[in-house]
Amino acid sequence: MDFEDFNTISNIEGEIKGFSKLIEWNEFEKTVKIELDKYINTFKGIYISLMHNDLSLLEINTKMENCIGTFDDNIEMMFTTDNNQEIEKDKVFVKLLIFGI
Repeated sequence: MDFEDFNTISNIEGEIKGFSKLIEWNEFEKTVKIELDKYINTFKGIYISLMHNDLSLLEINTKMENCIGTFDDNIEMMFTTDNNQEIEKDKVFVKLLIFGI
């Protein structure tokens, strides 16, 4: 999978809410920035997994609960690996789950 190719965002009912794009990967600072389509206006939770060869190696447990607003800026999330392993970023893609209202 190409580093720039990413999956569809869906809520827990499976309704398509938008698309994600990874715009920055910073291994040193352990941050990843994603960009969401602007028409996703409201949500009550967010869950992100960084996937590697269909295995969830990087779990971002942070949830933004009860956040309502418009995505005018990029979302920045912290990430860590379970055992500080090296990850080949060209084999990593973002799996993003939006909990819609």
